[in-house]
Amino acid sequence: MIRYIAILIFASIALFACKKTKNQDVVVEGTITDYRSGSGLTNVYLVLNEQVVSGGVLSGGFTTVAETSTNGDGTYTLEFGRSNALTYRVGIEKTGFFDREIDINPENVSPNNPYNLSVALVPEATVSVRLVNTSPVSNDDLVKFRYLSPNFICECCTSDLIQGEGMNVDITSSCKLYGDSWIYYRWDVFKDTDTTFVDSVYCPAFQTTNILIEY
Repeated sequence: MIRYIAILIFASIALFACKKTKNQDVVVEGTITDYRSGSGLTNVYLVLNEQVVSGGVLSGGFTTVAETSTNGDGTYTLEFGRSNALTYRVGIEKTGFFDREIDINPENVSPNNPYNLSVALVPEATVSVRLVNTSPVSNDDLVKFRYLSPNFICECCTSDLIQGEGMNVDITSSCKLYGDSWIYYRWDVFKDTDTTFVDSVYCPAFQTTNILIEY
């Protein structure tokens, strides 16, 4: 009888411990969609990292605590143990799309109360410009090229100047931008006369669009 009671007590303790551990689990869930269509994206890789405070001291870098991929409808679930985290950081990656990295305040995440993080990913496109001096006049020949006011929220095409000087200029420069979008550009040619041109090009997602400027 005593042995039976001891087994029951042990089983109760184990069950309580399991429930307690489960109750401390935190869940981040949501849907990853295509920015253009709103449809769910499959096989998107998600990784959740945390920055922890231990003994009142910040541990330093981030540590991975959960990772997963989206289902066929774009949904996902990240489940991990609650800790004394200062920041949760979710990285989201899919080939052909711009990566996203989103921080979550741990105060907004609690056990048994899933945190919803749904994100739209923007497809990538590439634009490549080639500047070629096909009719050189002198070593003072000069061409200046820049994209006009690109407003993409990413580390991609900028309005930085691309410049070539001399008779043997053949420069190629590429950058990424949001797919299925237009980009405007300007180039100035300084030879025997000074000429300015402005144009635009449509850049389909997942493709490279080439601009050839011969002067």
